[in-house]
Amino acid sequence: MDTAVELLKKQLENKSQGDVAAELGISKTSVNLLVKGTYPNPKKMHARISNRYGDNVEIIGVSVSSVSELEDVAKMMGELL
Repeated sequence: MDTAVELLKKQLENKSQGDVAAELGISKTSVNLLVKGTYPNPKKMHARISNRYGDNVEIIGVSVSSVSELEDVAKMMGELL
């Protein structure tokens, strides 16, 4: 399961869909579709969720919110050397 969806579900344990939707600036329907895994092209939404609820790490001015993004940054830095 995607980390962003896990973060979203964790928020929904203590908050209503409406509260979470308002925090993210999206509709309650979008929250529901994301949780069910049926949101079309969810990449931007996953980034929004991770930015809001995830543990972001900043490396040299680049903010990353997941291990895969951190690996991508490390790979890009390696290519620069």
